[in-house]
Amino acid sequence: LDLLKMANSTYDNLWNQAIGELSEQLHVEGVDDEEEGGQKEEPREVTIFQAFQHFACLYIKYLQIFRKLEYCYDCMIHPQKRIAVKQVLEMVIRRILELKNDLVKWNPPNSYVKIPQGPEEAFPWEYVHLDDILVDLKLSPEMLEIPVPKYFKENIKSRIYQRDRIVTGYMRLKHNTDNFFVPDLYETSGSVDAMTLERAIDIIQRNERGRQGFERAALVRHLREKERQGRIFDASTRMEMDSDLAATNVQRVIKGFISRADARKERENELMFIGMKPRKDNVEVLDVELKVAYIKRKQEQAENKEAYEKALEDLKGIIVDEEGPEKREELREERTLWVTDQIAQEKFPEDLEEFYINKTFVKEEPLEATTGGKGDKKADKKDDKKASKGKDDKKGGKGGGKAKEEVIEAMPKLQGRTELTDGMSKLVEAYEDVWDGRDESDNFQQKHDAELAKEVTFFNRASYHIGISLSFRWSDLVFMRTSASRWTKCW
Repeated sequence: LDLLKMANSTYDNLWNQAIGELSEQLHVEGVDDEEEGGQKEEPREVTIFQAFQHFACLYIKYLQIFRKLEYCYDCMIHPQKRIAVKQVLEMVIRRILELKNDLVKWNPPNSYVKIPQGPEEAFPWEYVHLDDILVDLKLSPEMLEIPVPKYFKENIKSRIYQRDRIVTGYMRLKHNTDNFFVPDLYETSGSVDAMTLERAIDIIQRNERGRQGFERAALVRHLREKERQGRIFDASTRMEMDSDLAATNVQRVIKGFISRADARKERENELMFIGMKPRKDNVEVLDVELKVAYIKRKQEQAENKEAYEKALEDLKGIIVDEEGPEKREELREERTLWVTDQIAQEKFPEDLEEFYINKTFVKEEPLEATTGGKGDKKADKKDDKKASKGKDDKKGGKGGGKAKEEVIEAMPKLQGRTELTDGMSKLVEAYEDVWDGRDESDNFQQKHDAELAKEVTFFNRASYHIGISLSFRWSDLVFMRTSASRWTKCW
């Protein structure tokens, strides 16, 4: 249980780090500044190089966040956590694609193709150069490699298996084999000239003469070294050594050899302990254990996900039975008040369609009441286009057929809120409200949380429509309309 808890806490800490880094990136992109409601600073003018550097740094940082989130989603077994991680992960992937498009679009021109005069223009290029930024951030080039998320294949695993079975069946039917060789037409091997017998003998003789020459030189070198050692031994004075002194010298040499061997062994053990050198004895065993642990986590993922989906289905009936009457009365009161307001305004609704329309589009901006809304906007756009077209025609007539001036695209904004950044900001807030600092000391198996599942089921759209259908009846509407009309006549 301690090992399981430690493994789960490891992925929770990694998730927390990724959310913290994502919050920092959102602050860099200026999301927090606009939420505070302070005075908005005018966007400063930037060059193409500055815009490229800004987008490149964001791109690398989002890649790091993507790797952490993808690893968390792949290894976590808590079903509700995996749903929350996947939502953030998909947002980060979309942001990476946007930044990649900006990097290609605002790629600074090379000095060889740079225009010496005129305004600075970008040079769109698919192969962006990020080596300088990697050196500044002290990162390896492998950081730019984007791994394919594993859940891409896991979600369509059954389809891939079915496709492989169909292909294998056609291969057996048509070719009577399970493996079929497909020639590579693009990588053709170079042609090799035919070799004659005389050419082959000449090559073998040359290699053999070279080998014999090397052997002869090594033998001569050995004889010369042996002769030199003999002359030194003959020139040295011979003296008889005491047996105790000889034993001491032998012990000194042996102890020195043993000490050096022990020091070498301790140094290797220390390097293996701090992870700078792989272990020689149990590397394969650890790899096998790691694969087995990964397979077990995947099985637990599937089991917990199935249990969570089953719990959601069961909770729908429980919520309808326990909280259905209270919710039904609340919804009925809401519709009763709406019908009463409509009758007070001398409007007698035939059904509740207008109520649902107002409830659905309550968050949208109201249409313009004086001008007629979208139709007038479209007409204004058409008028603007016609006016601009007339002006261009006049300019063309006055200029005597001169070419139209090319419109230079404005530099991009380095900071500002977008739909994507707002979505990521909301997901970060949801993490801080629900998962940050949550005590799961008693949830060793990482099962789903019943309260969160109940909230999800309660606010689910399907259960919402079921509650509406149970909460209001046409007879109630007829009764209220009749009562209200009588009350109006009496008054």
